[in-house]
Amino acid sequence: MFNKIGKQLNLEANHVMKDDMNKASHHITPPKAKKQPITHEAHGDIRQDDFDHLRAPNWQDALRDPALLPEPIKQHIEAENTYQSEMMADTKPLQETLYKEFIGRIEEDNESVPEKDGPYEYWWKIERGQDYPSHLRKHIETGEISVFFDENSEKEAAGTKFFNVGSLEISDDHSLMAYVVDTTGSEYYDIRFRNLETGEDHPEVISNCDSHSAVWSKDGSRFYYVEREGDRPKRVKCHILGTPVEEDRILFENDSDTLFMGLDRTLSGDYILITRANSESSETYLLEADAGDHAVPGIISPLRQGHEYNIDHRGDYFYITTNKDDAVNFKVMRAPVSDPSEKNWEEIVPHRPDIEI
Repeated sequence: MFNKIGKQLNLEANHVMKDDMNKASHHITPPKAKKQPITHEAHGDIRQDDFDHLRAPNWQDALRDPALLPEPIKQHIEAENTYQSEMMADTKPLQETLYKEFIGRIEEDNESVPEKDGPYEYWWKIERGQDYPSHLRKHIETGEISVFFDENSEKEAAGTKFFNVGSLEISDDHSLMAYVVDTTGSEYYDIRFRNLETGEDHPEVISNCDSHSAVWSKDGSRFYYVEREGDRPKRVKCHILGTPVEEDRILFENDSDTLFMGLDRTLSGDYILITRANSESSETYLLEADAGDHAVPGIISPLRQGHEYNIDHRGDYFYITTNKDDAVNFKVMRAPVSDPSEKNWEEIVPHRPDIEI
């Protein structure tokens, strides 16, 4: 049945669009970019680019603030958008029909499985007609349920053209939340802080951040995050709540544009992990989650070509999955918390050529 409906809609769409384009083509003129030839030379090759002037030199800044786009480029984009709107104007009823067909096949009511974290269970749900989910928690002992973050509310997404939550990070005592959001579509995220008991936000806002690389210290007084630069994760910084963002201390700086960098906490919650990696190599730096202001991350095993490993913690040991010694499918090793450097790694689950870990 769905196939028949789809074929029918396709036929209608093709007929309407061809008819409308034939009509429109008689009186709508598409914008035409001017040719301004520029010659480029690289690697002994010379090429001519007639439209180099449409390349914004400040494109990274314009992603965050479209108002910074050079006026000639902005005018051409607006002309293209106007042309598209005029060409497609007569298809609006069909667009609405297609939209309703798509929505009619989507389960609009959806809900995640509750996840236990300390004295609470956390989950999200999205209801029919909503654009975004709401986030809830239930106190396990009292059974009290509360919505602690509703993305649809006037305070959050309402009034914005774009709203994407990278992550919600809850402090260990469950009184504070850091929420990482992008409201422009630039993929540069802002971090804001909210008191979950009062619902009020702290005044400071951290800009130009990664979407998911952000963690609390154990006592909730500090927040660690990855700052981006030139569309790359560049620095791990530490923010102390209530202090100016400009004073945030740099804990680590990524000196390679070929390595992506992430930030996480171990499952035990006792350590913060800074990981740098590409498609075939990785390295991890370690910091105690209750470290003081002057703590410096220590490396587990320095980056070397072809060596990948991941680390986690429990009790007196760190546990490492690694492909060292040609363990293509990885093996599991452990190292004492007192000195987790590679010389102290002890194999506990050997590599198996037929099973990947």
